Formats: sequence, structure tokens, C-alpha cells
Amino acid sequence: FTTGSLPTLLLRDSAGQLGAWDQCGGMAYTGSTKCPKDYVCSARQPGFSQCVPGWIPLWYSAWRTGDCGGAKYAGPTKCPNDYACKYRSVTLSQCIP
Repeated sequence: FTTGSLPTLLLRDSAGQLGAWDQCGGMAYTGSTKCPKDYVCSARQPGFSQCVPGWIPLWYSAWRTGDCGGAKYAGPTKCPNDYACKYRSVTLSQCIP
């Protein structure tokens, strides 16, 4: 390694790591699929995958999809404590800390 190439390598490593709730897959998605520790890349709806906590309880109905609203959404709208239903797009609102 040369001194000039080290920062580029470090930047490249950190750029591949996604943040919590970031998109990690879907139709035409070409970005990173590496979710943070304790998060998993989960298909949220057709064509969209997102980094979600691996501990999401499946018994909590709103967390089965993570969705809580959006156009034509007919599921549960109540999020767990310390989470809020946040607007993401016309067709999607999600429980976000």
C-alpha cells in the first residue's frame, strides 16, 4: 500500500456498509446489500428490500411487513413504543425508531 491509496481503501470499505432502514435490494437496485450488525436485508414489498432489525417480533402484526401505511395499505397502523409511522413514499409508510 502507498499512503495515497490507503484512504481510498478505507472509504471503499465504509461506503459498502448500509445504515439502519436503508434500501438493500429490489428491482433495478445496484447498491450495497451489506446491512449493519443485527440488521437483515428483508423484502418489504415487491421491488424493495430494506435493512431491518433482526429482532423484529413476528407476532407483532405491524412488524410482519414493517409497514404502517401508504396508498391502498389495509394492514395495521400501530407501531411499537419508541417507533413512529414515517412517510416513505405515496405507497409506503413504515415503523421507524
